Amino acid sequence: MKDCRQTVGSEGFLCHYLEPQASDPRQSTTRASLLAPVVDVFADGGPCHIALFTPSTEPVLFQAHQGPSSKAWRLARRVRLDPYESHVFTAYLLLHQGDATDAWKAFHQFGHKEDFPLLAWPRDVRVHYFDFLSAATADGPRGGGYDLDLTHFREFHVGMATQHGYYLSYGDFIHPDRKEWKAMPTDAAGAVTMTIEKIKARVEATRRAGVHPAIYLHYTILDEGSPLFESMKDSILVDANGNPTPFGWEGPDVIKKTWRMSPTSSQWRYHLVQQARWIMELFNPDAIVLDETFTALGYDHHKTHGGPLSKGGIELMRRLRAAVRSFGPDKALFASDCSMGNLCLWGDGEAGDHCYDRLLGHELYRKPPIRYMAALGEKAWLPCAWLYKSLWPAQVDLAQKVGAAVGVTNGWGDSLGLARLLQDARQQMLKDIATLI
Repeated sequence: MKDCRQTVGSEGFLCHYLEPQASDPRQSTTRASLLAPVVDVFADGGPCHIALFTPSTEPVLFQAHQGPSSKAWRLARRVRLDPYESHVFTAYLLLHQGDATDAWKAFHQFGHKEDFPLLAWPRDVRVHYFDFLSAATADGPRGGGYDLDLTHFREFHVGMATQHGYYLSYGDFIHPDRKEWKAMPTDAAGAVTMTIEKIKARVEATRRAGVHPAIYLHYTILDEGSPLFESMKDSILVDANGNPTPFGWEGPDVIKKTWRMSPTSSQWRYHLVQQARWIMELFNPDAIVLDETFTALGYDHHKTHGGPLSKGGIELMRRLRAAVRSFGPDKALFASDCSMGNLCLWGDGEAGDHCYDRLLGHELYRKPPIRYMAALGEKAWLPCAWLYKSLWPAQVDLAQKVGAAVGVTNGWGDSLGLARLLQDARQQMLKDIATLI
C-alpha cells in the first residue's frame, strides 16, 4: 500500500480510473489505480489546490507530462469512432483551498449521478454482525451460532445482521423450488441442513430484535459442484492465455472448485439479478450484502463477450440495486469493495471485509484523508470483520475518524461471535461501542 500523497517530478506521473485498457488499449498497467476519477494537485505550502475530475461511469487516464512540461496535466481516453460518429468527453476543474475531501465532494456533486435517493437507516448502524453459518459451541456442528448470538444483539448495539453460508453452492444460492438442502458440504463437523423457512425465521427474529436483517450474495463465484455449472461455464472469466480463471476460495461452503465469473457476460448478469430477486421475494430482508465487488475490475479475454470488466460490473450493480429497491423504498444493496474497488458508487454503501493487516491494519489505510471516502462519499460504511477481535483497535480508530461501523462476526476468522467472547474482551468492546453510539 502506498501513500495517496505523491510527489510528481520531471519523470511525470500516469494513473488510471477503471481499467488502463479502457482508457487506452495500448496500456495494460498503471502506476496508480484510482477509486474515483479525481486528482488533486497542489504545491507544498501553497494556498490553492487544482482538482481535476470526470464522470463516474467513464474510464479515464490522468497524466503529468515528463521533462520541461512536467507541471502540465492531461486527462484522456482513446476512443474509436466510425464515420459520422461523435464522442463528448466531459471533464471538470475545481480551484479550492481545502484538501482532497473537497475535491471528492465536488466529484460526488457534479461527476456522479445516483439512481436512487440515499437511505438514512444504514448511517445509523454502528455495529454490523456477520455470521458464516457458525456453530453454537467452539468445536460443534455449524448452524446454531446465529440464534445464540442474536440474544446478545441488543447488548452490543447491533444495527444490521447478515446471514452468510446458508446456500447450496456459490452461484446457485437459492431457488424457490428447493425447500431444503445441505449447506457447508465440506465442513469438518458435517454439512448443515438448511431450509427456506429456517432462513426466513432468522430474518423475522432479527427484525423483532430491532436489527436490520441482511442476506449474503457473492458477486463473481460459481462452484463447479453446482447443478448450474455446465449451463453457466461459458461465463467464466478468460485470462490472457485463453484459460478459464479459477477463483481460488476453498472454504467449507465449497463442493468442488470455484471459478471466477465475468460481469461482461450478459448470462451471468441476468442470473445474479434473478438470484437477488428470489432472495428478496423469499426472505424479505432489509438488505443484500454483496461479496468481493472489487473483482469487477480487470479484463476478460473471452472471444465473444470479452473486454474491461468494469462496464458490465457497473451495469450489474445498477441492475441489482434496482431489483432490491423494487421491493421497497428502504431496501438496500451493499458493495464489498474493501477499498480496492468503487462499486459502492452504484449501491447504498459498503459492507466488505477489510479486517486484515494489509488493509485495515495498515496505517496508510486509515491515514486522513481516508482514501475510500473518495468513492463512498456520504454513504454508510458497515464493514464485515472476520478478524474483528484481533484488529479491534484499528476498527475503532476508523469508526472514530469517519463514522464507519465496527464489525463483529462468527463462523470464520476469530470465530468467537458474541456469546463466547471472554469477559475482558467483551467489556472493552462494549466500552468502545458506547463511544460510537
